[in-house]
Amino acid sequence: MKYIRHIFLLLLLLFSTAAFSQKTEKVRKEDEQVEEKKASKSKRQVRRNYLGEASALREKSPTEAIKLLEEALLYARKDGNQADQAEAYTMLGNIYEDIGQHELALQRYQQALDAISRSKEGGNPAPIHQRMGQLHLELKSDKAAELSFKRCIEFGGRDQAVQQRCEEGLADVALLRGNANASISQLDNVEKNYKMDSASTARLEAKRSNVYIQQNDFPRASESYLDAINSLPEGAPVCKEDYQAIEQAQTQLLAYEGSDVESKVEIAKKSPAANDPVTSNDEVISGNLKVATVYEAEKKWTEAERFIARSKALLNDRTDAALAAEVFGKSAEINRRKGNLTSALDDMQRYVTEREKAIAEAQAELEQQVEIVKGQQRIDVQEKDYDIEVKERALLQSQLSRQRIIIGLLSLLLLASLVFLFS
Repeated sequence: MKYIRHIFLLLLLLFSTAAFSQKTEKVRKEDEQVEEKKASKSKRQVRRNYLGEASALREKSPTEAIKLLEEALLYARKDGNQADQAEAYTMLGNIYEDIGQHELALQRYQQALDAISRSKEGGNPAPIHQRMGQLHLELKSDKAAELSFKRCIEFGGRDQAVQQRCEEGLADVALLRGNANASISQLDNVEKNYKMDSASTARLEAKRSNVYIQQNDFPRASESYLDAINSLPEGAPVCKEDYQAIEQAQTQLLAYEGSDVESKVEIAKKSPAANDPVTSNDEVISGNLKVATVYEAEKKWTEAERFIARSKALLNDRTDAALAAEVFGKSAEINRRKGNLTSALDDMQRYVTEREKAIAEAQAELEQQVEIVKGQQRIDVQEKDYDIEVKERALLQSQLSRQRIIIGLLSLLLLASLVFLFS
Protein backbone atom coordinates (compact mmCIF):
# COMPACT_ATOMS: atom_id res chain seq x y z
CA MET A 1 0.00 0.00 0.00
CA LYS A 2 2.90 2.27 0.89
CA TYR A 3 4.48 1.77 -2.56
CA ILE A 4 1.19 2.33 -4.31
CA ARG A 5 0.87 5.72 -2.55
CA HIS A 6 4.39 6.62 -3.68
CA ILE A 7 3.60 5.60 -7.24
CA PHE A 8 0.40 7.66 -7.17
CA LEU A 9 2.32 10.74 -5.97
CA LEU A 10 4.92 10.18 -8.67
CA LEU A 11 2.20 10.01 -11.32
CA LEU A 12 0.56 13.15 -9.95
CA LEU A 13 3.89 15.00 -10.04
CA LEU A 14 4.54 13.82 -13.62
CA PHE A 15 1.15 14.96 -14.91
CA SER A 16 1.35 18.27 -13.02
CA THR A 17 4.75 18.99 -14.56
CA ALA A 18 3.45 18.14 -18.04
CA ALA A 19 0.38 20.34 -17.59
CA PHE A 20 2.49 23.27 -16.31
CA SER A 21 4.88 22.83 -19.23
CA GLN A 22 2.00 22.89 -21.73
CA LYS A 23 0.52 26.00 -20.12
CA THR A 24 3.89 27.77 -20.13
CA GLU A 25 4.41 26.81 -23.78
CA LYS A 26 0.93 28.13 -24.67
CA VAL A 27 1.60 31.46 -22.91
CA ARG A 28 4.98 31.72 -24.66
CA LYS A 29 3.40 31.12 -28.08
CA GLU A 30 0.68 33.71 -27.40
CA ASP A 31 3.33 36.27 -26.43
CA GLU A 32 5.30 35.45 -29.59
CA GLN A 33 2.19 35.90 -31.74
CA VAL A 34 1.52 39.32 -30.20
CA GLU A 35 5.13 40.39 -30.84
CA GLU A 36 5.01 39.01 -34.39
CA LYS A 37 1.86 41.01 -35.11
CA LYS A 38 3.50 44.20 -33.82
CA ALA A 39 6.65 43.53 -35.83
CA SER A 40 4.57 42.62 -38.87
CA LYS A 41 2.72 45.94 -38.76
CA SER A 42 5.98 47.85 -38.47
CA LYS A 43 7.62 45.87 -41.28
CA ARG A 44 4.68 46.41 -43.60
CA GLN A 45 5.03 50.16 -43.14
CA VAL A 46 8.75 49.98 -43.94
CA ARG A 47 8.11 47.67 -46.88
CA ARG A 48 5.55 50.05 -48.37
CA ASN A 49 8.23 52.71 -48.34
CA TYR A 50 10.66 50.35 -50.06
CA LEU A 51 8.19 49.57 -52.82
CA GLY A 52 7.24 53.21 -53.29
CA GLU A 53 10.87 54.35 -53.47
CA ALA A 54 11.72 51.53 -55.87
CA SER A 55 8.84 52.55 -58.14
CA ALA A 56 10.09 56.15 -58.19
CA LEU A 57 13.65 55.04 -59.03
CA ARG A 58 12.74 52.35 -61.56
CA GLU A 59 13.55 54.32 -64.72
CA LYS A 60 16.12 56.78 -63.36
CA SER A 61 18.23 54.32 -61.36
CA PRO A 62 17.17 50.69 -61.84
CA THR A 63 20.15 49.32 -59.86
CA GLU A 64 19.10 51.28 -56.77
CA ALA A 65 15.48 50.23 -57.32
CA ILE A 66 16.54 46.56 -57.28
CA LYS A 67 18.37 47.02 -53.96
CA LEU A 68 15.18 48.42 -52.46
CA LEU A 69 13.18 45.55 -53.90
CA GLU A 70 15.61 43.09 -52.28
CA GLU A 71 14.67 44.53 -48.89
CA ALA A 72 10.98 44.58 -49.74
CA LEU A 73 11.08 40.90 -50.72
CA LEU A 74 13.05 39.96 -47.59
CA TYR A 75 10.38 41.44 -45.32
CA ALA A 76 7.51 40.17 -47.45
CA ARG A 77 8.81 36.57 -47.33
CA LYS A 78 9.38 36.63 -43.57
CA ASP A 79 5.90 38.04 -43.02
CA GLY A 80 4.23 35.80 -45.60
CA ASN A 81 2.87 38.86 -47.42
CA GLN A 82 2.13 37.45 -50.87
CA ALA A 83 0.61 40.69 -52.20
CA ASP A 84 3.83 42.62 -51.61
CA GLN A 85 5.87 39.79 -53.10
CA ALA A 86 3.71 39.93 -56.23
CA GLU A 87 4.17 43.71 -56.48
CA ALA A 88 7.95 43.46 -56.01
CA TYR A 89 8.36 40.65 -58.55
CA THR A 90 6.19 42.53 -61.07
CA MET A 91 8.40 45.60 -60.68
CA LEU A 92 11.52 43.47 -61.15
CA GLY A 93 9.98 42.07 -64.32
CA ASN A 94 9.35 45.63 -65.55
CA ILE A 95 12.99 46.59 -64.92
CA TYR A 96 14.38 43.56 -66.75
CA GLU A 97 11.96 44.17 -69.62
CA ASP A 98 13.15 47.79 -69.86
CA ILE A 99 16.76 46.68 -70.40
CA GLY A 100 15.88 43.92 -72.87
CA GLN A 101 16.50 40.97 -70.51
CA HIS A 102 13.36 39.14 -71.63
CA GLU A 103 14.13 35.76 -70.05
CA LEU A 104 14.78 37.31 -66.64
CA ALA A 105 11.62 39.41 -66.97
CA LEU A 106 9.56 36.30 -67.72
CA GLN A 107 11.03 34.55 -64.67
CA ARG A 108 10.06 37.44 -62.38
CA TYR A 109 6.60 37.77 -63.90
CA GLN A 110 6.01 34.06 -63.27
CA GLN A 111 7.07 34.52 -59.63
CA ALA A 112 4.59 37.40 -59.39
CA LEU A 113 1.81 35.14 -60.72
CA ASP A 114 2.79 32.43 -58.19
CA ALA A 115 2.59 34.97 -55.37
CA ILE A 116 -0.84 36.18 -56.53
CA SER A 117 -2.11 32.59 -56.58
CA ARG A 118 -0.98 32.16 -52.93
CA SER A 119 -2.34 35.51 -51.76
CA LYS A 120 -5.52 35.57 -49.68
CA GLU A 121 -6.31 39.05 -51.01
CA GLY A 122 -6.09 37.74 -54.56
CA GLY A 123 -5.00 40.10 -57.31
CA ASN A 124 -5.33 40.78 -61.02
CA PRO A 125 -2.94 38.54 -62.99
CA ALA A 126 -4.21 39.72 -66.41
CA PRO A 127 -1.70 42.61 -66.90
CA ILE A 128 1.18 40.26 -66.04
CA HIS A 129 -0.03 37.68 -68.56
CA GLN A 130 -0.27 40.47 -71.13
CA ARG A 131 3.36 41.54 -70.56
CA MET A 132 4.48 37.90 -70.72
CA GLY A 133 2.63 37.47 -74.01
CA GLN A 134 4.43 40.48 -75.48
CA LEU A 135 7.82 39.15 -74.37
CA HIS A 136 7.11 35.72 -75.84
CA LEU A 137 6.19 37.46 -79.11
CA GLU A 138 9.54 39.26 -79.16
CA LEU A 139 11.25 35.93 -78.49
CA LYS A 140 9.28 34.43 -81.42
CA SER A 141 7.61 31.88 -79.11
CA ASP A 142 4.17 31.77 -80.69
CA LYS A 143 2.68 28.99 -78.53
CA ALA A 144 3.80 30.55 -75.25
CA ALA A 145 2.57 33.97 -76.42
CA GLU A 146 -0.82 32.55 -77.38
CA LEU A 147 -1.18 30.82 -74.01
CA SER A 148 -0.29 34.02 -72.12
CA PHE A 149 -2.76 36.14 -74.11
CA LYS A 150 -5.56 33.59 -73.62
CA ARG A 151 -4.92 33.51 -69.87
CA CYS A 152 -4.94 37.31 -69.88
CA ILE A 153 -8.38 37.30 -71.54
CA GLU A 154 -9.61 34.65 -69.07
CA PHE A 155 -8.52 36.63 -66.00
CA GLY A 156 -9.11 40.11 -67.45
CA GLY A 157 -12.56 40.48 -65.95
CA ARG A 158 -13.70 44.07 -66.11
CA ASP A 159 -10.33 45.41 -67.27
CA GLN A 160 -11.41 45.95 -70.87
CA ALA A 161 -8.24 47.84 -71.83
CA VAL A 162 -6.00 44.90 -70.88
CA GLN A 163 -8.35 42.38 -72.48
CA GLN A 164 -8.33 44.38 -75.71
CA ARG A 165 -4.53 44.42 -75.83
CA CYS A 166 -4.49 40.65 -75.32
CA GLU A 167 -7.02 40.14 -78.12
CA GLU A 168 -4.71 42.24 -80.31
CA GLY A 169 -1.86 40.02 -79.12
CA LEU A 170 -3.62 37.02 -80.63
CA ALA A 171 -3.62 38.89 -83.96
CA ASP A 172 0.14 39.37 -83.56
CA VAL A 173 0.54 35.64 -82.89
CA ALA A 174 -1.33 34.83 -86.10
CA LEU A 175 0.94 37.21 -88.02
CA LEU A 176 4.03 35.63 -86.45
CA ARG A 177 2.79 32.29 -87.78
CA GLY A 178 2.43 33.80 -91.25
CA ASN A 179 -1.37 33.70 -91.22
CA ALA A 180 -2.13 37.25 -92.39
CA ASN A 181 -5.84 36.61 -93.04
CA ALA A 182 -6.38 35.31 -89.51
CA SER A 183 -4.52 38.32 -88.14
CA ILE A 184 -6.71 40.80 -90.05
CA SER A 185 -9.84 38.91 -88.99
CA GLN A 186 -8.79 39.08 -85.33
CA LEU A 187 -8.09 42.81 -85.57
CA ASP A 188 -11.53 43.31 -87.14
CA ASN A 189 -13.10 41.42 -84.20
CA VAL A 190 -11.28 43.65 -81.74
CA GLU A 191 -12.55 46.78 -83.47
CA LYS A 192 -16.07 45.36 -83.46
CA ASN A 193 -16.19 44.11 -79.87
CA TYR A 194 -14.34 46.81 -77.93
CA LYS A 195 -14.86 50.52 -77.40
CA MET A 196 -12.14 52.21 -79.43
CA ASP A 197 -10.55 55.51 -78.45
CA SER A 198 -8.16 57.46 -80.69
CA ALA A 199 -5.01 55.84 -79.25
CA SER A 200 -6.30 52.26 -79.61
CA THR A 201 -7.52 53.03 -83.14
CA ALA A 202 -4.03 54.28 -84.05
CA ARG A 203 -2.45 51.15 -82.59
CA LEU A 204 -4.87 48.90 -84.47
CA GLU A 205 -4.17 50.64 -87.79
CA ALA A 206 -0.42 50.28 -87.22
CA LYS A 207 -0.91 46.54 -86.70
CA ARG A 208 -2.96 46.34 -89.91
CA SER A 209 -0.10 48.07 -91.70
CA ASN A 210 2.27 45.34 -90.47
CA VAL A 211 -0.06 42.67 -91.86
CA TYR A 212 -0.40 44.35 -95.28
CA ILE A 213 3.35 44.84 -95.62
CA GLN A 214 3.79 41.10 -94.99
CA GLN A 215 1.36 40.57 -97.88
CA ASN A 216 3.53 42.89 -100.04
CA ASP A 217 0.62 45.32 -100.29
CA PHE A 218 2.51 48.59 -99.84
CA PRO A 219 -0.37 50.94 -100.79
CA ARG A 220 -2.74 49.48 -98.16
CA ALA A 221 0.06 49.26 -95.60
CA SER A 222 0.94 52.90 -96.24
CA GLU A 223 -2.71 53.93 -96.00
CA SER A 224 -3.15 52.12 -92.67
CA TYR A 225 0.00 53.69 -91.28
CA LEU A 226 -1.12 57.21 -92.22
CA ASP A 227 -4.56 56.44 -90.74
CA ALA A 228 -2.75 55.46 -87.53
CA ILE A 229 -0.90 58.78 -87.42
CA ASN A 230 -4.05 60.75 -88.19
CA SER A 231 -5.99 58.89 -85.47
CA LEU A 232 -3.63 59.96 -82.70
CA PRO A 233 -5.10 62.45 -80.25
CA GLU A 234 -3.81 65.83 -81.40
CA GLY A 235 -1.18 67.39 -79.18
CA ALA A 236 -1.10 64.47 -76.73
CA PRO A 237 1.92 62.28 -75.99
CA VAL A 238 1.78 58.63 -77.09
CA CYS A 239 2.29 55.87 -74.51
CA LYS A 240 5.43 53.77 -74.89
CA GLU A 241 3.75 50.59 -76.14
CA ASP A 242 1.62 52.42 -78.74
CA TYR A 243 4.64 54.45 -79.87
CA GLN A 244 6.60 51.24 -80.45
CA ALA A 245 3.75 49.65 -82.43
CA ILE A 246 3.45 52.67 -84.73
CA GLU A 247 7.22 53.09 -85.08
CA GLN A 248 7.55 49.40 -86.01
CA ALA A 249 5.04 49.90 -88.83
CA GLN A 250 6.97 52.95 -90.05
CA THR A 251 10.28 51.04 -90.00
CA GLN A 252 8.84 48.20 -92.08
CA LEU A 253 7.40 50.60 -94.64
CA LEU A 254 10.67 52.51 -95.01
CA ALA A 255 12.58 49.23 -95.43
CA TYR A 256 10.19 47.98 -98.13
CA GLU A 257 11.73 47.82 -101.60
CA GLY A 258 9.85 48.74 -104.76
CA SER A 259 7.81 51.72 -103.55
CA ASP A 260 8.12 55.26 -104.88
CA VAL A 261 10.36 57.71 -103.06
CA GLU A 262 7.70 60.36 -102.42
CA SER A 263 5.47 57.86 -100.60
CA LYS A 264 8.36 56.86 -98.39
CA VAL A 265 9.26 60.49 -97.72
CA GLU A 266 5.69 61.17 -96.60
CA ILE A 267 5.85 58.16 -94.27
CA ALA A 268 9.25 59.24 -92.91
CA LYS A 269 7.94 62.73 -92.15
CA LYS A 270 4.86 61.38 -90.36
CA SER A 271 5.82 59.86 -87.03
CA PRO A 272 4.21 59.50 -83.59
CA ALA A 273 6.88 61.82 -82.17
CA ALA A 274 5.69 64.66 -84.41
CA ASN A 275 2.29 64.49 -82.68
CA ASP A 276 3.82 65.34 -79.30
CA PRO A 277 3.73 69.10 -78.54
CA VAL A 278 7.01 68.81 -76.64
CA THR A 279 8.93 66.76 -79.20
CA SER A 280 12.61 66.69 -78.29
CA ASN A 281 15.45 67.77 -80.56
CA ASP A 282 16.61 64.15 -80.77
CA GLU A 283 13.22 63.02 -82.11
CA VAL A 284 13.22 65.79 -84.72
CA ILE A 285 16.79 64.89 -85.74
CA SER A 286 15.83 61.22 -85.97
CA GLY A 287 12.88 62.09 -88.23
CA ASN A 288 15.09 64.22 -90.50
CA LEU A 289 17.62 61.39 -90.80
CA LYS A 290 14.89 58.95 -91.83
CA VAL A 291 13.89 61.28 -94.66
CA ALA A 292 17.54 61.79 -95.65
CA THR A 293 18.06 58.02 -95.75
CA VAL A 294 15.11 57.64 -98.14
CA TYR A 295 16.60 60.23 -100.50
CA GLU A 296 20.07 58.69 -100.23
CA ALA A 297 18.68 55.30 -101.28
CA GLU A 298 17.39 56.97 -104.45
CA LYS A 299 20.69 58.89 -104.90
CA LYS A 300 18.89 62.20 -104.53
CA TRP A 301 21.81 63.84 -102.78
CA THR A 302 20.57 67.44 -102.85
CA GLU A 303 17.33 66.55 -101.06
CA ALA A 304 19.22 64.35 -98.59
CA GLU A 305 21.67 67.18 -97.87
CA ARG A 306 18.81 69.52 -97.01
CA PHE A 307 17.51 67.26 -94.24
CA ILE A 308 21.00 66.46 -92.96
CA ALA A 309 21.69 70.19 -92.70
CA ARG A 310 18.47 70.61 -90.68
CA SER A 311 19.61 67.89 -88.31
CA LYS A 312 23.07 69.39 -88.00
CA ALA A 313 21.61 72.74 -87.02
CA LEU A 314 19.73 71.11 -84.10
CA LEU A 315 22.79 69.40 -82.55
CA ASN A 316 23.78 70.54 -79.06
CA ASP A 317 25.54 69.24 -75.95
CA ARG A 318 22.46 67.22 -74.91
CA THR A 319 22.06 65.39 -78.23
CA ASP A 320 22.44 61.62 -78.08
CA ALA A 321 26.02 60.82 -79.11
CA ALA A 322 25.06 57.96 -81.47
CA LEU A 323 22.53 60.23 -83.20
CA ALA A 324 25.08 63.04 -83.53
CA ALA A 325 27.61 60.59 -84.97
CA GLU A 326 25.08 59.50 -87.61
CA VAL A 327 24.48 63.14 -88.59
CA PHE A 328 28.20 63.89 -88.96
CA GLY A 329 28.79 60.61 -90.83
CA LYS A 330 26.10 61.44 -93.39
CA SER A 331 27.31 65.04 -93.65
CA ALA A 332 30.89 63.88 -94.27
CA GLU A 333 29.70 61.59 -97.09
CA ILE A 334 27.68 64.40 -98.70
CA ASN A 335 30.64 66.82 -98.54
CA ARG A 336 32.98 64.17 -99.94
CA ARG A 337 30.67 63.62 -102.92
CA LYS A 338 30.49 67.36 -103.53
CA GLY A 339 34.29 67.68 -103.37
CA ASN A 340 34.27 69.74 -100.14
CA LEU A 341 37.11 67.69 -98.67
CA THR A 342 37.99 70.13 -95.87
CA SER A 343 34.40 70.12 -94.63
CA ALA A 344 34.25 66.35 -95.07
CA LEU A 345 37.41 65.93 -92.95
CA ASP A 346 36.00 68.20 -90.25
CA ASP A 347 32.73 66.23 -90.23
CA MET A 348 34.64 62.95 -90.06
CA GLN A 349 36.63 64.14 -87.05
CA ARG A 350 33.40 65.13 -85.31
CA TYR A 351 31.96 61.76 -86.28
CA VAL A 352 34.89 59.94 -84.61
CA THR A 353 34.52 62.06 -81.45
CA GLU A 354 30.80 61.38 -81.18
CA ARG A 355 31.29 57.67 -81.89
CA GLU A 356 33.78 57.48 -79.02
CA LYS A 357 31.21 59.13 -76.76
CA ALA A 358 28.55 56.73 -77.98
CA ILE A 359 30.80 53.74 -77.27
CA ALA A 360 31.51 55.06 -73.77
CA GLU A 361 27.78 55.53 -73.16
CA ALA A 362 27.06 52.03 -74.47
CA GLN A 363 29.76 50.62 -72.18
CA ALA A 364 28.27 52.44 -69.17
CA GLU A 365 24.84 51.10 -70.08
CA LEU A 366 26.24 47.59 -70.36
CA GLU A 367 27.91 47.93 -66.96
CA GLN A 368 24.60 49.04 -65.51
CA GLN A 369 22.91 45.98 -67.01
CA VAL A 370 25.57 43.77 -65.46
CA GLU A 371 24.86 45.36 -62.07
CA ILE A 372 21.15 44.79 -62.58
CA VAL A 373 21.76 41.10 -63.35
CA LYS A 374 23.97 40.85 -60.23
CA GLY A 375 21.07 42.29 -58.25
CA GLN A 376 18.86 39.57 -59.69
CA GLN A 377 21.38 36.95 -58.57
CA ARG A 378 21.43 38.40 -55.04
CA ILE A 379 17.66 38.12 -54.88
CA ASP A 380 17.83 34.47 -55.99
CA VAL A 381 20.47 33.71 -53.33
CA GLN A 382 18.39 35.52 -50.70
CA GLU A 383 15.35 33.46 -51.67
CA LYS A 384 17.29 30.19 -51.47
CA ASP A 385 18.74 31.14 -48.07
CA TYR A 386 15.26 31.90 -46.77
CA ASP A 387 13.91 28.58 -48.10
CA ILE A 388 16.78 26.72 -46.40
CA GLU A 389 16.08 28.57 -43.13
CA VAL A 390 12.38 27.63 -43.28
CA LYS A 391 13.21 23.97 -44.00
CA GLU A 392 15.77 23.84 -41.17
CA ARG A 393 13.23 25.35 -38.76
CA ALA A 394 10.63 22.78 -39.80
CA LEU A 395 13.17 19.96 -39.42
CA LEU A 396 14.14 21.16 -35.93
CA GLN A 397 10.49 21.35 -34.91
CA SER A 398 9.93 17.82 -36.21
CA GLN A 399 12.94 16.52 -34.24
CA LEU A 400 11.72 18.21 -31.06
CA SER A 401 8.29 16.63 -31.49
CA ARG A 402 9.86 13.19 -31.91
CA GLN A 403 11.98 13.76 -28.80
CA ARG A 404 8.89 14.63 -26.74
CA ILE A 405 7.19 11.43 -27.91
CA ILE A 406 10.24 9.36 -27.01
CA ILE A 407 10.49 10.99 -23.55
CA GLY A 408 6.79 10.29 -22.98
CA LEU A 409 7.20 6.64 -23.97
CA LEU A 410 10.26 6.27 -21.72
CA SER A 411 8.31 7.80 -18.82
CA LEU A 412 5.50 5.30 -19.34
CA LEU A 413 8.02 2.49 -19.55
CA LEU A 414 9.64 3.62 -16.29
CA LEU A 415 6.25 3.83 -14.61
CA ALA A 416 5.32 0.33 -15.82
CA SER A 417 8.64 -0.99 -14.49
CA LEU A 418 7.99 0.54 -11.07
CA VAL A 419 4.49 -0.87 -10.91
CA PHE A 420 5.81 -4.30 -11.89
CA LEU A 421 8.66 -4.07 -9.36
CA PHE A 422 6.50 -3.21 -6.35
CA SER A 423 3.41 -5.22 -7.21
